[in-house]
Amino acid sequence: MRVELPPLRARTEDIPDLLNHYLKLAARDLGIDAKTLSQDAQEKLVAYEWPGNVRELVNLCMRLSVLTQGTEIRVEDLPAELGESTAAPKDSDWVTALAQWADRAAMSADTPLLDEAIPKLERVLIGAALKRMQGHKREASLLLGWGRNTLTQKMKQLGMN
Repeated sequence: MRVELPPLRARTEDIPDLLNHYLKLAARDLGIDAKTLSQDAQEKLVAYEWPGNVRELVNLCMRLSVLTQGTEIRVEDLPAELGESTAAPKDSDWVTALAQWADRAAMSADTPLLDEAIPKLERVLIGAALKRMQGHKREASLLLGWGRNTLTQKMKQLGMN
């Protein structure tokens, strides 16, 4: 029987538990006290893309258990290559950026904020859905939670090809 699992980067909620588990296993195998992750280090590891999936995570836990001084793994203890391949900004980052935009836009509101923001948001989401679905409008509309006709109308309204 074959079990399909999405890549680790698609299961970010599993990463903290996996890190803790494999840090404990590494400590047991090495005969040392288990290391813990600082909040910053954990956040950086959750944001990492994990191209090597769980195997890469297991190897990193072993490496950190051997090389880290003390009992807590900090961001400075993480290998430099992790910084080169981090994922896109965390989900909360776009909310922060939106809040900053709204604060600035509210200061010079020539048009209602929603009239300006919603078309931009829709344009970004439609573009992302079409890219993800390789231009297939039916699949993109399902990803967006719309019908195909709604997607076509929205694209027309927004001047998207």
